[in-house]
Order: sequence, then structure tokens, then C-alpha cells
Amino acid sequence: MEKFTYVVRNILLMTGVITFILAFIFYIYFPFKTNHGDNITVPNLVGMELDNLESFLRDRDLRYEILEDSSYSSGYLPYTVLQQNPSENEKVKENRKIYLTLNSSIPPKIKMPKIINGSVKNAQLILKSYDLKLGEITYVPDMARNAVLKMFIEGDSVSENDLVLKGSI
Repeated sequence: MEKFTYVVRNILLMTGVITFILAFIFYIYFPFKTNHGDNITVPNLVGMELDNLESFLRDRDLRYEILEDSSYSSGYLPYTVLQQNPSENEKVKENRKIYLTLNSSIPPKIKMPKIINGSVKNAQLILKSYDLKLGEITYVPDMARNAVLKMFIEGDSVSENDLVLKGSI
């Protein structure tokens, strides 16, 4: 009987020590080491220029990395932030790296969409979807009312499938 109580007492002692060590690790050491509960709200960086980014994020204890795959939007200046990850208002730890996609300084070339013989309204929608801008509309007498007859970029005639710069007027 004495041997049995000795074994049970040692098992209970080991269980208590292991429970204490695990509780210490998970409730004291890990929260302290990982700054549990300390977080920063990610600011909105979309539209911010690259020149202002470094000091803005440093003041908020954040870092950034620019992704190589840039995009282009004619609505933004070159080298402005188009996308960010993590997105704004997310909670992150200090010194977290924010991944950014910048607006390219050189617009990519795209094929001119087919808008000849379609309506002006349809042409507006197609041009907008291709990130092209509708310029001046000149009406000429024709059998097809409000149909697109010709396209011009900077005074030069453009045909379907010609390569044009994204954002052209």
C-alpha cells in the first residue's frame, strides 16, 4: 500500500509541475514575448505618394515593402499606392510590414477595343472598362444615328486592335 501512495503522490506532483510550467509558458511568457494585446490599426495608404510613405509609416511603427507587380490607373499619379495588404483598419503588431502595389509611371499599352459602328453610349461604357477616356465627340451626318464612325487619339486616326496607352483620351 505504501508503494501505491508513493507512486500516486509522484504522479500528482509531476502533473502539478507540468501544469504550472504550461500555464507559465502560455499565460505569462508567450503574451509577454509576442506583445499580446498590443496592436496598431493599419492606416489607409491608398492614394498616398511614395515620397510621404516612409516617414508616415515610421511614425506609426510600421514598415512597408513594394511589390514588384505594379498596376496602372489613370485616376492616380505615378508612384502612388493602389493597393495595400493588410487593408486599412486591420489590427497588426508594431513593426509589421505592409505590402504595397504602386501605380506605374508608364501606362501599359492595350489593344483598342471595337467601338466602330456601335452606339456612343456603348462606346462610353467600353472605353471606361478599358480605362480609356472619352474625349470630344464630333457629330457628322450619317444614316446610323449616334453611331461611332471614327476614333482619334491626339488627332491621329485609330483602328480596332491598335496598341494605345492605357488612360488615353
